[in-house]
Amino acid sequence: MKKILVLLVLCVWIINGFAQQDFRLLVEPGKPQLAGDGDDFTTLVISARNSEGEVITSMDGKVKIGVSSGFPDETEVNMQSGVALVKFTSPMFGTPVKSSQRMVYFMFRFMQKFMARATGSTDYNANQKLATDIALETFREGLNPITLIPKKDGDNFVYIVCEMNGVKGKAKIEITKATDGRNGNIVPGVYYGKDITGQSDWMLDISRGGEGYFGEANASSSEQVAILFSNEDFVEFNDAMGKMAGMTGFKKAYLGPPASEQKYYENYDISKNGMPSAYMPMPNHGVFVYIPPILFEYAGQRKDNEKAASETEEIKTEKTGIVLSQNKIIGDGRSRTKAVFHFEDENGIPVEGKAVTWFIPDGLKVISKETVTNALGNATIVLEAPVIKASEEKRGENTGGLIDNYDLFLIKASYPSLSEKTETTQAYLSVYKTLEQDLYILKAGMELTPYKVLLPQLEYYNLESSIYALLPESYMTVPNKKTPVNDAVVFLASRLFDKAEFQKVYDFYFKKDRALFMQLLENDKGGFSAVTDASGKYKLVVRDFEGKKRLYSGDYDRKIMMEPLEAKIADLTGRRKGALTEVLDLLAGGDPAVAGTQNAGDPSVVTTIKAMDFKANVLTKLLQMENDLCSAGHQEAFYIEEKFHIIGMTMTNIKGTSRYMRDCAKVFGAQSYEAVKFLLFYAAEKYKFNEKLGNWFSKTKGGEKLSDAGLQAKGYVDTYLVGLTEDKGTKTIMQQALLYMVSEVKKLPTDEYYKLLGHAANYALTEKQKQMLDVMVDGVVYYLPFPDKIADLLIREYYAGQTNEVIKLLNQDPAKLHAVYDQLQPALRDRSTEIRQQYTDVAAWRLNLDMFKAYTDLFADLIVKGAVIIWDVKTLNFANIHKHMEYIDNTKNALNAAYHASSLALEFMSYRNLWAESDAALIYTNKCIEQGTMSPVAENKNFSFPLFPSAMASGVSDLSLLKGVPALTANQLSLKNGSLPVNELNQLYNGFPEFNKWFDQNAEKLLWLSVDSPEMASELFKARDEYNNHLQGLTILALGIIETPDDAALKTKWKTVSEQMAGTTESINKAGSAAFEKMKTIESDPQVNIPDKSPSLIPDQIEENKLITYVLISAGVLVVMVVLVILIRRKRRTKRSFPEVVTTHVSPPVYQNPTAPAVSNIPTPKQPPPIQASPELKFCPQCGTQLKPGARFCGKCGHHL
Repeated sequence: MKKILVLLVLCVWIINGFAQQDFRLLVEPGKPQLAGDGDDFTTLVISARNSEGEVITSMDGKVKIGVSSGFPDETEVNMQSGVALVKFTSPMFGTPVKSSQRMVYFMFRFMQKFMARATGSTDYNANQKLATDIALETFREGLNPITLIPKKDGDNFVYIVCEMNGVKGKAKIEITKATDGRNGNIVPGVYYGKDITGQSDWMLDISRGGEGYFGEANASSSEQVAILFSNEDFVEFNDAMGKMAGMTGFKKAYLGPPASEQKYYENYDISKNGMPSAYMPMPNHGVFVYIPPILFEYAGQRKDNEKAASETEEIKTEKTGIVLSQNKIIGDGRSRTKAVFHFEDENGIPVEGKAVTWFIPDGLKVISKETVTNALGNATIVLEAPVIKASEEKRGENTGGLIDNYDLFLIKASYPSLSEKTETTQAYLSVYKTLEQDLYILKAGMELTPYKVLLPQLEYYNLESSIYALLPESYMTVPNKKTPVNDAVVFLASRLFDKAEFQKVYDFYFKKDRALFMQLLENDKGGFSAVTDASGKYKLVVRDFEGKKRLYSGDYDRKIMMEPLEAKIADLTGRRKGALTEVLDLLAGGDPAVAGTQNAGDPSVVTTIKAMDFKANVLTKLLQMENDLCSAGHQEAFYIEEKFHIIGMTMTNIKGTSRYMRDCAKVFGAQSYEAVKFLLFYAAEKYKFNEKLGNWFSKTKGGEKLSDAGLQAKGYVDTYLVGLTEDKGTKTIMQQALLYMVSEVKKLPTDEYYKLLGHAANYALTEKQKQMLDVMVDGVVYYLPFPDKIADLLIREYYAGQTNEVIKLLNQDPAKLHAVYDQLQPALRDRSTEIRQQYTDVAAWRLNLDMFKAYTDLFADLIVKGAVIIWDVKTLNFANIHKHMEYIDNTKNALNAAYHASSLALEFMSYRNLWAESDAALIYTNKCIEQGTMSPVAENKNFSFPLFPSAMASGVSDLSLLKGVPALTANQLSLKNGSLPVNELNQLYNGFPEFNKWFDQNAEKLLWLSVDSPEMASELFKARDEYNNHLQGLTILALGIIETPDDAALKTKWKTVSEQMAGTTESINKAGSAAFEKMKTIESDPQVNIPDKSPSLIPDQIEENKLITYVLISAGVLVVMVVLVILIRRKRRTKRSFPEVVTTHVSPPVYQNPTAPAVSNIPTPKQPPPIQASPELKFCPQCGTQLKPGARFCGKCGHHL
């Protein structure tokens, strides 16, 4: 039984013993090395861990701490949740003078506190606790007197032992020697102090040569002891104190009797006869006297007349050191630190002009260096770290932490002290070994490719740096301005980074929800992220993702500075910008200021300067956009990037189509010049005829005769026949004739053009038609001797329109552009292939001048016979005058036929369409932004977008029905008993000014009508010309009948013309009413087609439930199989029921073109193909290229869809 009990006790003891050893204490100093200055410190992390190295979070209790030297804040700490922290301050090592001075201060403060708090108790334990508490309190006040005394050479370590429940953990910290200073100075003056107990006050008076007297403050001078302070080291005393406490620096003093007693000694010399004692010069001119132990503080010079200071040589002691702006940097070849050598005299005043010599170890690169101190006592050297790559990862056996992950570099500086002795000070720089890692700068418009950076071989740290982009100061300088990149995500890939997953998350969430994007990537396969502030700075916390090591990782709060990193504007953004700069030379020609100098005939240098001003304006805007891209927030940057995209793609279209426009303008201008010149001859002859006739009516008796007969023709004559200059009159006649000719041809742009511009399509086409009419007429009216002028004017007008739209686009608000960005994609694709086909059609055309040569003699004959009117008037041969008028009009009809037969009118429309197609992308883009969407944010009410002149933009507000044309019959206009129908003629004359005014006021709308409904416009223009001609003919014949009322030929002619006039009044009123109804549909703000946004392909979550996906796929397959089975069975049943099948061919519906109105002597123009709805096209959101059906990647830029 006894043996059983013994065995049970033994088992319990063994179990308890093993239970005590079921954990281990891990002691981890935050720093493996401390400076032996008594001030450097670190944190001891004491953790209880199991056999697998995991923290035992249930472990609580007290931990005792023992150290071989140095000072822990507490000798016993509480462990909570398996972790305890305690601050450890290094001992002094290699600083005997500083150690001695600090020990003096410590002892005096300790003894004075102890004497003040002691109660006279004889309880040893109580007194021991009081002494311990006071000692710890004094330590914490910064008076750490502990000195490391190595037991053997090279053993400069502090050994730490922690114990808990009988389990011990050990660690050691290397203590490096600190730089010691010299003693303080003994200067003449008065000193006051207390003894070591603090119970009595003492005074010391030093006069000269270190001689003086000291004693209790209330003692008489006869009781004061003489003392002499020498500069002699007290060798024996220093040896003893050094071995015992590591103290040294004591000097020898001599004590003697008071001055009143020295007279009793023959030849008394205190340095020979006095008693040796030790003293220690203290900081701030203080002095410690060893016997009796008194600490004196310097109070100042004596106030008597004795000038002992000038007789005493002071022993100067300066303060120096090296301060590193960063004592731990990254070995990446980029990181820098500043080492500042500082020099002060014994009074703490910086010394300027002190020479310093730097000793920099190999590997560190000197960027800049100062070798003389400045007014602040500083000399600075800037050092750049070398590239130190970690070849392998080394971890400690006990802690598992990274070791051997940095290199130490010793930086030294030598200098002459105040005593002209060469002294040296030093500091250590830690340079971390590095690993190459991927760092992304994520912001719209920036490169997405990772930057390869060298980061420290550390597990936990705070990376602080900044991001900038290099931009030029102005558009004329090279990129040299570091522009901070605001609100960019700085993403550091982890070691297990999954790039494919990153790309997927980026595509789905970065633009949509940046906060969620960052959250989804905060894992082992993602990385760490931070956001830059307005100055481009960021703080990126590299840590464990679970956060378990946050509390007890000594290096978690470590700050690592990295040199600023340059972000690069994306190549795609640059190409978009470059697309605009490439066409600046072309667009400059369309700038109003440039065109103005050309029209004014200014010297070429003036034109060049104006073109440079235009380019400067555009390039400045682009540079501002790049600056805005850097400074804008996350969302705003996307808007600016989208604007760059739109600009780039529209400029690509301009670049691609401008060549076609230039080439075609040259071909069309050169080919059409001769033909338009013939039209000028006709117009000039028509003007001369009208002018001569008008002058005859208004300045001869012929006009008086009309008035005497009751005819009120003056208003008609003044409006139609006189009052116009030759240029204006000729130009008006040419424009009307040319517009009538081209309106008889209907040739429209492509389906894509109408698909883009929608309601605005014909309005834009109207503007191009007007510009072409003006250019062709001006080219021969004002520049007749220059055949190339039509081409020059066409190109100038083309670029003027392009320039206006580009400037408008540059001024667009990016946020408003964003509202329609997705719908703008159709305008971004390259349409050069389609436009090139039109270019081929125009460029291949050649005018058949043979058709016009037949009219050369005719025109010459007209010009020669210009004087026939004067002769016919003199001979009263009014029938010939009317015949001459008909001759001119027949010439116009023949010229019209020639224009159509030679395809000139058709080619006019082709070039107009090419022009409109070239402008379509820009017009569409600006108009889309103007329209916005239904969202209030995207509305753009304050934006002006006039496609046409104000007369067109006014819409139907000033539109009225055609007036001034009375509805008269042939009978009403017939002669009554040889008399003229005066009342009916007066109706025609009185209404003519209003009739003519209606066409002038609605000139722009009639242009639109000629584009939108050319047949209707052609009928109206034809009826107008006939009305004018018939009224002119009736006026001529009326005067002839007044002069020769019995002329049968005139009466016959009157009957013919009056019947034609009656028919014309009916046709002009009918055509005018139809035109009025059509023009009422003109929109004041025509809209382009903005397609609906495509359904979003972005899933709400990336991680979908795969089971549901599989179920849906299986269900879909099952449904397809069931349908196939049903169809097969139905087919078999059909074959059995209907053995013979009769197939009926159904003809597809045929598109019927509307029949064009018949025009005599004019070939039927080619009708355009029907405009059919094309299938919905999809475009790459990145580059705008049209996508193939079912494509998952863009074939041009590779963008993932």
